[in-house]
Amino acid sequence: MREKIQSIIICLMLIFAIFATIDLAFEFAPTCGSSTIYVPTDYPTIQDAINAAKDGDTVYAFSGTYYENVVVNKAIDLIGQDKKTTIIDGDWNGDVIYVGVNWVNITGFTLTKSGGNSEDAGIEFNSVQNCRFIDNNVSLNGRQGIYIYNSNYINIIRNKVTSNSGRGIFLDSSNQNYIIGNNASDTKFDDGIRLDWSSGNTIENNIASNNEKYGICLWQSHGNNIINNTCNSNFWDGIEVSYSSSNMIANNTFSNNDYAGINIDDHSPDNNVIGNTISSNLECGIINFPNSDGTNITGNNVSNNDWAGIYIGSSSNHIITANTVYSNNWSGIAIYYPSENNTITNNYVLSNNDSGLRLESTPNNTITGNNITNNNDGIYILGSSNTISSNNVSSNSRDGIIILGTSNTISSNNASSNSENGIRLGGSSNTITGNNVYSNNNSGIRFGSSQNNNIIGNNIVNNWDGIDFYYDLNNNVTYNHISSNNRDGIRLVQSSNINILGNVISDNLEGINVSSSSDDNKISGNKVSLNNNDGIRLLSSSDWNNIIANTIFSNSNFGFYLNDSTNNSIYHNNIINNTIQAYDGTNHGNRWDNGYPSGGNYWSDFDESSEGAYDEYNGEGQNILGSDGIVDNGTIGGGGKNPYVIDSDSRDNYPLIEPNKNYMILKQGWNLISMPLIQEEQNLTKVLKSIDGLYDAVQWYDITDTRDPWKHYKVGKPYGNDLKKLNEKMGFWIHITQPGDTIFFYNGTRLTENQNIALHPGWNLVGYPSLNNRDRTAALNNIDFPSDVDAIWTYNSAQQRWEKMGPSDYFEIGRGYYIHSKVTKVWDVTL
Repeated sequence: MREKIQSIIICLMLIFAIFATIDLAFEFAPTCGSSTIYVPTDYPTIQDAINAAKDGDTVYAFSGTYYENVVVNKAIDLIGQDKKTTIIDGDWNGDVIYVGVNWVNITGFTLTKSGGNSEDAGIEFNSVQNCRFIDNNVSLNGRQGIYIYNSNYINIIRNKVTSNSGRGIFLDSSNQNYIIGNNASDTKFDDGIRLDWSSGNTIENNIASNNEKYGICLWQSHGNNIINNTCNSNFWDGIEVSYSSSNMIANNTFSNNDYAGINIDDHSPDNNVIGNTISSNLECGIINFPNSDGTNITGNNVSNNDWAGIYIGSSSNHIITANTVYSNNWSGIAIYYPSENNTITNNYVLSNNDSGLRLESTPNNTITGNNITNNNDGIYILGSSNTISSNNVSSNSRDGIIILGTSNTISSNNASSNSENGIRLGGSSNTITGNNVYSNNNSGIRFGSSQNNNIIGNNIVNNWDGIDFYYDLNNNVTYNHISSNNRDGIRLVQSSNINILGNVISDNLEGINVSSSSDDNKISGNKVSLNNNDGIRLLSSSDWNNIIANTIFSNSNFGFYLNDSTNNSIYHNNIINNTIQAYDGTNHGNRWDNGYPSGGNYWSDFDESSEGAYDEYNGEGQNILGSDGIVDNGTIGGGGKNPYVIDSDSRDNYPLIEPNKNYMILKQGWNLISMPLIQEEQNLTKVLKSIDGLYDAVQWYDITDTRDPWKHYKVGKPYGNDLKKLNEKMGFWIHITQPGDTIFFYNGTRLTENQNIALHPGWNLVGYPSLNNRDRTAALNNIDFPSDVDAIWTYNSAQQRWEKMGPSDYFEIGRGYYIHSKVTKVWDVTL
């Protein structure tokens, strides 16, 4: 009885020791009541010993070479004395060991010389579970080293599986297995580790190098964990994933493979490639091929690959984030047709031989927060439409961002420092907004054969040229700060229909330089100052340009310089304190005013302080008593025109007596405004021409139409628009789509007399056609408050709030007002 109790205690202690062991998979546990059979002491062959054993026994083989093919058909532990000297030689026939039952543990052998048929192996596990194969050598077999077929929960641990003719370790239709710490290398004709139709396996801490095909290959295998493996110097890929999904490939090393480090091949969606080190592969570091969508490529270190560090082709919806892609890859990250909807964020891409990031024919990608440095080109985009924002693109030897033949949104990037061009665009239509572009050797932003671009709100500083246009059409350059560039702030060469609006252009050599048949451009609302030569230049047959409502001051040479350029219209500009205000070397070719009553330009050296400069008369001949804002001869001889003479055949016939202020600032969203000048041309689209493309809706409340008072104009609406005209007596709503401030330059005739506005009982939406801001009482003039009207409201678009007018509040020029009238009465608006 005592011996039985002791036996039970020993068994319990052994069980407790098993569960207390840190690495359970690496330990063999004896079974209570089992026997150990020794080979060749008890039986001459291993097979004889197995035949004599029962489930739970141990077969122990002493060192020696055993020429046999072993079939394990009982749940036993099979142990060799020393894996280097305990050898089972299959004599090139069949499996060296075949395992056909569950709960078999094998350790301490060298298995060699299996047969060469497709299913022959050093060891085969066939339709079994819960077996362990630990610390063995499996080499020089005619086909597979280790073959696991239709088997689950098999532990293959710390084995040396080398120099086999087929696959080193092959899982076929097998799930939930652990392949850990093995060396599966130097296969002669196949892969180091291969999984077919196998899922949920863990492949960890293995070496799979110097194989004739792939280091690791997954085919029709899903949800596997490939972790901390080393796959180097394989003849094909470090790892190939084909028709396989949702695998985790993490913290592996892939280097010096003859094709790719990681190849996510056909129809392999939703894989995770995380934290790997991938270097010096002959093609790509990571390659993602057709129909393999949704790969998560995160936190990898990718360097020195002969082509791309990361290559995406014909697949979409990838997340590429927080990777370091550096040092002599041909391209850092390359994405090719028809890949789309990828997110490329927070990567560090540096010192690659061609492009840091290259996209060709790949639409709808989001590129944000990347640091792309010291590449030949920073970001190269061909035929793709993407959102590019908040990247640092610097110190590239050619172009920071280059875009050809496509439409992109480029915002909040830093494209800077010793590149040839900060941003270069060719044959493309883009929105470029909020970028810092500086210290580039050629252009900050350079266009070639591009149209329909919007360059908005960028800071362009310290380049050779700020913005260059070559052979371009229909582009908008608005609200940029362009300064301290070595040559031109903005340069146009053979470019037409460029709208240059609302920019600050200062401290360049030339402010705006228009040359070489650059025609039909509009330059308006810009502040052009302190440039070291000329403010605005037109040269070499640059004709039919409109230069309107700019402020051009304190430029070191000419404010305007025109030569060999005709039919340009230059009016409503403020030309102030330039060393020489203007030069026009073209005979009778340009128009320096817009006729009467619109007027010409304001010239700081020709105002009321100058002898003979007055504003006491009006009319086309300036001979009708009464001011109109245009310089005349005053009382001398009863008035008359007093032009500003530029040279013998160039003159401003109607110079302005004061600086031009014909613009207002509108905010994104709804604005309640009115027109301060008389609108002789009342067509809505013509009244709003200067902000064409920057608004999408206009509406006005017509109190006289009791059935349908709201009148609407919706941009692009094919029918139903019933608001077609605007005039100075109307207050109206306009919806601005452009972010930030929009400068609305308005035209019209200067008011010369009081205007009459009919008020009707109820809410009237009206303008304020006056030359002066006045408090409520003075502005209402003949209208009594509160007898005739009892409430007045306006809308502050800057602060997005309604404001009710009190007696000390002022009517302001350019605003619209809701006036609640109690009576029918005509409001005589004081001039």
